[in-house]
Amino acid sequence: MAAELANTYKVPIPIYPVSFMPADTKAPMIRFGGENIAQSGRRSNGMISHTELDDWFVVEGVTKQDKSSLLMTSAVKSSFEALEQSIQGQ
Repeated sequence: MAAELANTYKVPIPIYPVSFMPADTKAPMIRFGGENIAQSGRRSNGMISHTELDDWFVVEGVTKQDKSSLLMTSAVKSSFEALEQSIQGQ
């Protein structure tokens, strides 16, 4: 999802190893605007859909990329979707 969002919006997507975080940090966690918008054991139990994040970014006025990257071209998208399916175990 991070790759798809970065393809559309100009947002930083930091990824931290668990060893970098305080001991009581729950994972997965998604932070936006200084707020945990999805965290394991809390609202959405660490899950949020692409549509929900997209809606959130629209409401917050997040700047969109000037042009789409190769991720959404047919040559790359099918391989990307296959990777997503393998990660989900399908």
